[in-house]
Amino acid sequence: MSYNLVSVKKYLLSQWEEDNYFILKYFPHHSEQHNGATYFVLDFKESDPKAIADASNFFVSSINDNEEILKNKYHCKYVMSIPSHNAQKTESPCEDVCATINEKTWLIHIPNGLVRTQDVAKSARSPGSKRPNKAAHLKSISYNGPIKKDGDFGILMIDDVFTLGNTSRACREIILTKSKYQKVVGMFLGRTQYD
Repeated sequence: MSYNLVSVKKYLLSQWEEDNYFILKYFPHHSEQHNGATYFVLDFKESDPKAIADASNFFVSSINDNEEILKNKYHCKYVMSIPSHNAQKTESPCEDVCATINEKTWLIHIPNGLVRTQDVAKSARSPGSKRPNKAAHLKSISYNGPIKKDGDFGILMIDDVFTLGNTSRACREIILTKSKYQKVVGMFLGRTQYD
């Protein structure tokens, strides 16, 4: 697959919903409205180096645009990626993005701060009733990040696509419970659209 970055930018969403920030509108490949942004996100998921570089730029730009909120409301100090559905996969494009964020912003990357301990079905390929729910994610993800000792710091979670939010809600709960940090915010390359 290939994409045109000019076409991708037509689908910028740049929107907050509660404690989540979404960079692009994402129309799934199987939808009638798939477009350049769809191909971009799919290339990113497949670890295409150009897509990872372009996604990193989108994330860094979004973090800089929202620096005041991330620093003052969420007190973000750390960044970590939401893990893949595959327990064997510790390297991911989201980990690469986090490393770039570490280089270009104040946020400190916690490599593999969240780790998948057992495989779950891939949500994008599962019919609605077979998608992993929050409970399945809670059972299959462990926290390997820092434990709060002092200060009021928050964690920024990074992922490729937000659809129903089961994975991110589970990760947020795991981080809050295990790390003792008070604030967790999500930032996603794409927000699934159905219209």
